Amino acid sequence: MKIKKQGDNAASAPQRANLVIIGTSGHAKVVYETFVLALAKKYKLAGLITSDRISSFLDMPVLGSEKDAEKIFKKYKITHAFVAIGAGFSRERLSIELLAKNRIRAVNIIHPGAIIARNIKMGAGNFIGPGAIINPYASIGDHCLINSGAIVEHDCVIDDFATLSPGVILGGKSVIGKRSFIGLGANIIHKIRIGEDAVIGASAVVVSDIQARSVAAGCPAKVFKKRKIDEVYL
Repeated sequence: MKIKKQGDNAASAPQRANLVIIGTSGHAKVVYETFVLALAKKYKLAGLITSDRISSFLDMPVLGSEKDAEKIFKKYKITHAFVAIGAGFSRERLSIELLAKNRIRAVNIIHPGAIIARNIKMGAGNFIGPGAIINPYASIGDHCLINSGAIVEHDCVIDDFATLSPGVILGGKSVIGKRSFIGLGANIIHKIRIGEDAVIGASAVVVSDIQARSVAAGCPAKVFKKRKIDEVYL
């Protein structure tokens, strides 16, 4: 598996690097459990950052809100983070406002039960869930979510901040646009292009290209509305 380096040399350090998870949604629960399985020996999880008014999440402390992030990073000597937010446009905003601004490195969190081919390209900040399959020569951008049991076939391209829900199947050479959301169990046949900020409904079967900012559903999938970039998915 060839993963694009992001200047992350923490593995050679004598001590674990300090990391925070940003977000306390349902998705954050999956991220946290996967972190424990996959990265707990490499990184020390200092806690979580969230705008929710809670003091703890699962068995981890909440260190503060997003507006306090800069102070938190300095206080706890944070060098790495993961943005555990389901909405692609929110992941993009937080990755810019919190991580890039403070020079915090995003990590990939990959479940040990995922199957990933050797010859892929992958950016930083991605989540790959249990049972997911990434086949040869696929390309995955930054801060993408490849959820449980999703299948990404050969030569697919998944752009930054895109989301594949559990059970999604992408045929070979499919292209998924930036911030797009593919719903539960949707099937995208080979060589299909999904535009930026598009939404594909659960169990849809997509047999033709879907334009940017379109919402499509059904079998075969048909576009039934347009959406704004930051609009709730469905």
